[in-house]
Amino acid sequence: MSNVSMLSAPIKILFRFPIPRASHSVDPRGFCGNDGCNLRFTTRRSPGTPSEDHARLLLSEASKHAHTAANNKPKKNGAVDMDELIGNTEGFADSGVSSTIIQRYLTQILSSALSPNRYIQSPAVDILSFTVRQGLAHPLQCFPIIVALETSHDNSLSARASNLHTLLHNKHASLLNSRYLESVGKSLEYQKQLQPGNWKGYRLSPNPTALLHRWYSLVREKRQPKLDFLKSFLRVFDIDVAALSCSQDHLDLVRYIAENVSAFDYKTQEEVLTVIRHLTHVLSVAGMHLVEILSQEQRTREDSAAMDVDGGATTAPATTDGLARARVATTISIILVLKAHLKYLYGITEEKASRWVPGKKSAVGDKPAVARNEKPIAWDRVVFAVRVGKTAEDVRAQEEQMLALWAEDGVTAEPDEFGD
Repeated sequence: MSNVSMLSAPIKILFRFPIPRASHSVDPRGFCGNDGCNLRFTTRRSPGTPSEDHARLLLSEASKHAHTAANNKPKKNGAVDMDELIGNTEGFADSGVSSTIIQRYLTQILSSALSPNRYIQSPAVDILSFTVRQGLAHPLQCFPIIVALETSHDNSLSARASNLHTLLHNKHASLLNSRYLESVGKSLEYQKQLQPGNWKGYRLSPNPTALLHRWYSLVREKRQPKLDFLKSFLRVFDIDVAALSCSQDHLDLVRYIAENVSAFDYKTQEEVLTVIRHLTHVLSVAGMHLVEILSQEQRTREDSAAMDVDGGATTAPATTDGLARARVATTISIILVLKAHLKYLYGITEEKASRWVPGKKSAVGDKPAVARNEKPIAWDRVVFAVRVGKTAEDVRAQEEQMLALWAEDGVTAEPDEFGD
């Protein structure tokens, strides 16, 4: 039997009798006693019996045990809130329950928002929309998913994602700038899921339209954010000269961004020149370095082939390092094709691009960017931009394609300029 139960019987009996109240008075001597300046209290109590003192003790102990029992009582034994039980959760907003639930299941919500099953995706997008509008999760957690949904072929879904993107852009523009490539990568994953083996960075409707055009339309309103956006995108083309290595996933991202950059709706030539100058810089450093290496190896192979009567099999699987370097060669080839495409599309010569000073406003940069035609970028001459290389023969083919494109760069006729 618990202490509270043992004490309950005598307490009920004692409640029938009045308990004398004690009165307190301050002893003035307490201010100057030997114990220091502490107050001492003297109690004057009406004469009582020992049973009354015992009753006070029992009451004090019973109150203490009752308070402890109430604090340790399991919540499941408490009263049930019928309003919450039938679905009335208006009080949750103030209690923080909504935020706690969203944070706990956010990973599953974001994953479901990209589900190919519309019966799963639709409610997940509803929850995502509620989460963003109510600020129940960090914007950077939701942003890559929103960018991916913007690339959907479902116009209704794409428009909903665009509205959420606009909301976050207006509130957290500077914060979102730190996750450009991560968000682009998520959109590429989504496109691979929707169109495995046949994905592109643009769609024909009927003219080429970049899948990320909604994103670019938000940042292009102001000059500096627009240029920062382009520079962040173009970092994907940078190559580590010391390593000369590239994964297949990164090569896919290079092609995806190249296709988007080729189809953006540019307003001024400054935007196009920014892209061309960055591509030229990559070619002049990493491109030149790789060309020297491949040219030397090609001469060595030709000398060896002249002495080798039987020849060597080229269908054997390629080494990991060989494939990694071959993907770098394909990256250089993509850059060469993208640069030539933009120069021809907007009538920009190499001389004009070299005279332009990045970051400085000029009459050349302020000219409107007018496209000559509506043809999308093509990879006819970069076969391994859309095909995965696996054999030693594939490695050699990628390297030879790059050397052929490099030899033609600068030899091809320059485009006629508009009005220059």
